[in-house]
Amino acid sequence: MGCGENSIRNTKELNQIVISDSSLHNISSDYKLHIVKSHHHFDSSLLESFFIKYPLFHAWRNVIQRFYSRRNYEFIWFDDCCLLPKSDTLIDKLMNIRRQGLPDRVVYKSALLNLKNASGENKTPHTEMEIMLTAQYLTYVKFTATGMGYNNLNSTDWEIPIKKIDFTDLLDSMCRYEHLYLHILMNRQYVLLQEYLQRYCDIKEMGGWPSIQMAERKLKPGDSSDIISQVRSHLYIVGDISHDNHSKKYDSLLFAAVIMYQFRLGLDPNGIITNSVINEMNQPVEKRIDQIIVNLERARWMHLYKHRNHIDINIPEFYMHVYENNVPVIHMKVIIGKPKNKTKVFSGEITHVIFCPYWNVPQSILKKEIMPILKRNPHYLISQNMEWHNGLLRQRPGSNNALGLFKFLFPNPYSIY
Repeated sequence: MGCGENSIRNTKELNQIVISDSSLHNISSDYKLHIVKSHHHFDSSLLESFFIKYPLFHAWRNVIQRFYSRRNYEFIWFDDCCLLPKSDTLIDKLMNIRRQGLPDRVVYKSALLNLKNASGENKTPHTEMEIMLTAQYLTYVKFTATGMGYNNLNSTDWEIPIKKIDFTDLLDSMCRYEHLYLHILMNRQYVLLQEYLQRYCDIKEMGGWPSIQMAERKLKPGDSSDIISQVRSHLYIVGDISHDNHSKKYDSLLFAAVIMYQFRLGLDPNGIITNSVINEMNQPVEKRIDQIIVNLERARWMHLYKHRNHIDINIPEFYMHVYENNVPVIHMKVIIGKPKNKTKVFSGEITHVIFCPYWNVPQSILKKEIMPILKRNPHYLISQNMEWHNGLLRQRPGSNNALGLFKFLFPNPYSIY
């Protein structure tokens, strides 16, 4: 995932699944419907006692009160006597929160573990543990869904809408499924980043990776070199090649692995080993971990609204990626703004498509770029198939049109299409 990405959603040809309050029931097939009915209920007055004992959960008081009152204070984390398996899943995620690139801010961890042990000794549901799990679940979802706070988002120039989570509905959804309900956190990029974070943390614990010597020339398939063996070992460590045969010959397996590595890092995926590629491989694992953590945080800002079918523009990569059911199906180069006229990071919904469009030249481009050229070359407009129309400059449809043959429109204040 690039550090800056636009998320564009096609409302015409791509079926939307909006992750919002009304879509909490669009469940992944990984979740099995498993409604557990407990025959036990607890005394509602114990809720007040709980929030007095654990004041850091007081922000959830109204949500939890409303949720349990609608269920007549029925247990949701216990069956008739034992904790349900999804409680272990939640506890594991809380105890290992750093695996998601988040600081360990889990409150009342010792109390949670003590209550778990006490619950295992009892033959009936444990009320304090029941409420503790619900409060911890809500805290976990909020933390992992929004990250370290929208203040970080507000400090950027990203134009991304902040969506609210209906936590009462979220709890209702969680009750209906056998596994811990975390569908609202599901996003392909987020999941992949989590996997790579764990992989790179494991690499760090094993001592990182050895440095690769710089090459005197570009290395291509068929070449032989000690450097090729070093590159092969690196790609095996990071998971781009399935085994390391220590060969010094640049074979087809290594070629595919180099392309995969280049693609992952946003490099030109040409399979050629240059010193630029080697320099990327020599970056310390700690730097890669920091980059993943930063992008996990940015993914949390985005995944609350991203559809399973969507288009991403990776600005630093100059590429567009089209996803169907969260699977990439098309990759295409795009034009973005220059450093002094940076492309805005925002989200929009494609409303319609224009075939063979005119390009209406923005006044800023006309003034800063085209007018200086016209002073040097009066025939520039003819060479670029441009014309004046109602006092404005535009480029006629055609193969050299700046927009290409199709123009996808989505309302935004930045004249981006």
